[in-house]
Amino acid sequence: MSVPFARKGSSFDAEMFALSHASSFLLRWLSKRPHVSWVHIFSDSSSSLKVIFSGKPHPAQLTSIQFRTNLLTLLNSRPNLRIDISWVPGHKGIAGMKIADSLAKKGSKKKGPRLSTMISRAAPLLEVEKNTLSNLIVGFTPHPKPSVPR
Repeated sequence: MSVPFARKGSSFDAEMFALSHASSFLLRWLSKRPHVSWVHIFSDSSSSLKVIFSGKPHPAQLTSIQFRTNLLTLLNSRPNLRIDISWVPGHKGIAGMKIADSLAKKGSKKKGPRLSTMISRAAPLLEVEKNTLSNLIVGFTPHPKPSVPR
């Protein structure tokens, strides 16, 4: 499935949302499969994996909280469940990841309703930077060099 994520979401936001969504999916999926004792989550986003367990404020904090809450719920309800989370370089050697990357690219180009209405923290900062630069260029008037008396 390929859907547009957010109009002004960054790739970091999308990776964090994907991890949060994976934890929600696991919560539902494992509730119907008591025989499963081990799951493995793969991500090629090292920046997401570094902050997802952080309690400190960061741009995608809501997704971190949801991810951690879902995993805690799973582990509390199934103490023998093993959950491994691994970074992989660009999904190298992981079956189905080329398809996932292809679907992600398609989703980023689709028009229509978005999966999320969130706006990345980076989006307004880029807008401010762009506007500041264009105002600076428009407002800039070269002045002649001041003459220095001899």
